[in-house]
Amino acid sequence: MVLLKSNIKTVVVAAIAVFFLGACDDKQQKPLPKLSTDFTSKFTEGCLKGAPQAACVCVLEVLSRDLSPEETDAINQGTFDKTKLIEKIHAASVACKK
Repeated sequence: MVLLKSNIKTVVVAAIAVFFLGACDDKQQKPLPKLSTDFTSKFTEGCLKGAPQAACVCVLEVLSRDLSPEETDAINQGTFDKTKLIEKIHAASVACKK
């Protein structure tokens, strides 16, 4: 039984290593877009009117992590659907409360 657990652990570690090595690419990867200073400052200004700074920072971090590059670009350009943005902000705030 111990030998089986050891083999499973080895397989899991090897799979993780392969995943991370496969993610490495010799090509120069384009950096992921970040939320613009304009958006983050406006968001923070509004957020601080009703929430502590730590909560506002957390929401921005979760958004930055979870948004796709296309969504981030659309937010920065002001073309992202407002209702969907509110839903994303709400989901991020819920994640921050966990």
